[in-house]
Amino acid sequence: MATKIYKNMSNQKVLSVSLTPSAQIPPDRRPTISLSVVARGSNLRGLREAIDPIAPHVNEVVVVLVDVEDHAQSLDLLGDTPDRVIRVNPTEHPHLFLHDNSITFQRGRTLAGEEYSRPFSGQPFVCDWAAVRDLGLSACTQKWSIHITDDERLASPWSLIPVCAMLEDLRRDSCYIPARGLGSDFVARLCRKSSTISFEGPAQESLEGLLTPAVLTDVLQVTRDPPKRPHVFQVLYAAARRCDWALPPIDLLHLARAAQDEPMPDEVRANFIARATSIFLDTSQYAEERAWACAIRGEVEESRADLPSASLWYERSLDEYPGWKSALRLCHSRFLQGEWQSCLDAWSRYLDLKEVVLFADDSPIHPDAAFVCVATSLHELGRESEARRACEILQELHPTSPRVLALCGEICR
Repeated sequence: MATKIYKNMSNQKVLSVSLTPSAQIPPDRRPTISLSVVARGSNLRGLREAIDPIAPHVNEVVVVLVDVEDHAQSLDLLGDTPDRVIRVNPTEHPHLFLHDNSITFQRGRTLAGEEYSRPFSGQPFVCDWAAVRDLGLSACTQKWSIHITDDERLASPWSLIPVCAMLEDLRRDSCYIPARGLGSDFVARLCRKSSTISFEGPAQESLEGLLTPAVLTDVLQVTRDPPKRPHVFQVLYAAARRCDWALPPIDLLHLARAAQDEPMPDEVRANFIARATSIFLDTSQYAEERAWACAIRGEVEESRADLPSASLWYERSLDEYPGWKSALRLCHSRFLQGEWQSCLDAWSRYLDLKEVVLFADDSPIHPDAAFVCVATSLHELGRESEARRACEILQELHPTSPRVLALCGEICR
């Protein structure tokens, strides 16, 4: 095992860890581990796919079945793998559910005159996923526990035992791990058994409490196949109306971010997001979250084709907290404005920041797409050899993309 320690902009230690499958842990130091899996709806075959690779490396398996109609069928499918199965449904846990109807979303006042009018199913939905995860957490009896959902996959499950042993050596009680495909860079999914640790957040739940965390960058990657999320806007909007918009600041930002995908009229959506982020910026002192709020505002302005305003918000985001995602946003907005050198300058800022760990910014950003901006900007500035090299990288990343092939053909002809 080898570790490398560096720091993020908030001066938190980040561990880049290299482990091998042959890493040996003496029996007297072998940590005990629980696996807790939340299964949503009817994705029971996905549940088996999530459990089976991890089960040989843990001491117990806890399954939380959420709103599963055929409980007997689920138990047959699971066999004797779980040590405990917890059922969560509106009958046994009514406080964890709301009904998907218009009345639910009309309680309290609006934020910016918006109207929630999506088609309603009339069915109950979970309104507190943190509480659901806590049911699994409280049922875990081992020294450490790893928490996933039925649609998440844990890369390198063999590394759980040496990682937990390493965390004990470092006197850490929890761990952030990369979450590819989830939108976030890192999520908290691994923790030591402690009465001070619990999940918080009704939709974008995370481990909170008196934590002394580590951040692992080379092992325990969490992926989703296929990626999916609970109805973030639906859950957070209902919660916001019930508490007169006194949401925790990070939930307010998650709500603003989720609003971008809601079927509202464009102007209503823009006003809603502007109001939500303004409330946050008026009160928050946390630089990284403030930077994300500015980035969300920039995305709204970019969607309205107000590119100068979008760029100013992205610049402010970088001033608040220099994160790599906002550097890429700025790269794209400058590209759309035809400001080729400014686009490349923003790309350079991304390269300087790409190792910075982001915990707050939950927006999905794909660095590969920025090579289109970079290659075109280099070509427009007459830097042809660099443009051709950027095209080579693009073609390696996207060998079958017609758009990439057309762009590279235009640049390299």
